[in-house]
Amino acid sequence: MGRHGSMTVRAAMTVSMGVAVAGALCGAAALFVFQLHRGQDRAEQTRVSAIAETYAAQVAEWVDARQQLEVGAFIDRVRWHPTTLLIAVLDARQDTVASRGDDSILARYLARPLASRPAVRPQAWSVPADPTHPRPPGSLVAVPLTLPGSEHPVGTLLYAAQLPDSTSGIFRQLVVGCLGLALVGLCSAALGVRWLRGRVLAPLARLTERARQARLDHNRVDLPTDRRDEIGEVARLLVDLNMDVEEWRGRTTELKVNLSRRVDYQTARIAKELSQVQRKAWTDPLTRLGNRRLLEDRIGPLLAKQRKAGAEMAVVMFDVDNFKTLNDTLGHGAGDELLRFMGELLSQCVREEDLAIRLGGDEFLLVLPSVSARNAKAVADRVIRLFAQRAGLLPVQPKPTISGGVAELSLHQPDTPEALLHMADRALYEAKSGGKFTVAVYSAEHALVPVA
Repeated sequence: MGRHGSMTVRAAMTVSMGVAVAGALCGAAALFVFQLHRGQDRAEQTRVSAIAETYAAQVAEWVDARQQLEVGAFIDRVRWHPTTLLIAVLDARQDTVASRGDDSILARYLARPLASRPAVRPQAWSVPADPTHPRPPGSLVAVPLTLPGSEHPVGTLLYAAQLPDSTSGIFRQLVVGCLGLALVGLCSAALGVRWLRGRVLAPLARLTERARQARLDHNRVDLPTDRRDEIGEVARLLVDLNMDVEEWRGRTTELKVNLSRRVDYQTARIAKELSQVQRKAWTDPLTRLGNRRLLEDRIGPLLAKQRKAGAEMAVVMFDVDNFKTLNDTLGHGAGDELLRFMGELLSQCVREEDLAIRLGGDEFLLVLPSVSARNAKAVADRVIRLFAQRAGLLPVQPKPTISGGVAELSLHQPDTPEALLHMADRALYEAKSGGKFTVAVYSAEHALVPVA
């Protein structure tokens, strides 16, 4: 007993020190990383503020002159960084002039009391993580738009961006982290040794003595048999009687785990392949928009849902003017590039619930639930203007443009989805007949209907 007891004390002390120090190091390392993360957050807040003030300096004069088109064009052509969540410009009355990105952040800002909004200096708020989307929290900076020599803001620029989940080395934080690491490690080691001596070593010594006297304990078999101390001796006495039971129990458990893993893997693989096949079948390979198959699958249920709710739903049909001339003059490569640009333009104009479709050739379609004919025409006008800016750079005459036709569910009362699309196509024909480069809204007389 003395020989085994001395060995047990030395081995237990070594193990206890190792466990305690390892745990302390892990805790201190976590504290150190947290400090680095906070420092990085402050640096990222400064970066976001600097970007916001840069954008504010560029749009202040346009907001003061009420040049909303220039503000909207600037917001649209700003290079969109993957961490950017929102860019928005408000006028002096806090009405939205132009915005791009997550409108829910803009809505939460506008819901704040006026007294809490910035007056003459930039102000920042934290943007909490969105529980519906797997993204980290971010920062929202509001910059008052002021002109040189004036203290009264003419508007506000909002810029929101995600804060990256990374850290950077800072000497002062490194020193603080290392000191904390050493202190926590020493304290944890001392407490670990004391706890193990009182709670582990003494009970195990008593258990060994009782096992030697009884020679058998049917209730405790989960002990290591390779140890050369009291614990190993007790384990060897008990495992002999329960080896078969444990062996079969382990085999059964292993079989269940392997079978469950295999089923889960196969299920996930099949679901992934089906999803990829479905997305490929619904996607136009050139523009990355939806295709006719997606339109046929979605528009019927969507129209029925909007009609049942008594809500609006507009469709806008586009067609590229002078597209054949472009292909004949610059080649099909230039035509494909222009179609890809049209796809990117429509993708940026739609919401998550909208559909952007390439019908084929140079024909496109937008399906906009809960949107009136008036608002659909405004969207189409904006698409036409932005497309004209890009097409105007092409060395060909006449320049490519686009025309649009609008039809709306509650306004025109179509019986079927096909009828609604036919109305939009008829309006598009009227727009092209009227000189192209315009948007027409369907009417019963097949004439242009001005929408203010």
